[in-house]
Amino acid sequence: MHPDFNQILRMCLKISNTTVLSNGVMINDKKARFLRKIDDESQFETIYRISLDSTNELENDSMRGRGSFRKALGAIISLLKYEFNPIISVLNYKNKPKEEILNFA
Repeated sequence: MHPDFNQILRMCLKISNTTVLSNGVMINDKKARFLRKIDDESQFETIYRISLDSTNELENDSMRGRGSFRKALGAIISLLKYEFNPIISVLNYKNKPKEEILNFA
């Protein structure tokens, strides 16, 4: 995460809704609570997109590093806890059927 991320986000939220695309590994409860505070200070909204390389933990971690899948899910849970509505972006490298991707949970 960029060292000036918080300041950059605040500047963006002064002029527009802002989308943040992340793998989620740096978002935990403490960070999500802080992000909620930043969002509440603005008239605009922050939209979070959490990216995965697969809906399968082992496949995702083989591309992103061990534990990254669980960290991404943790980020999603933390964002939901603080009333964000994160979008989950999954790259379909293995050309899996659409139904298999949409039914992940």
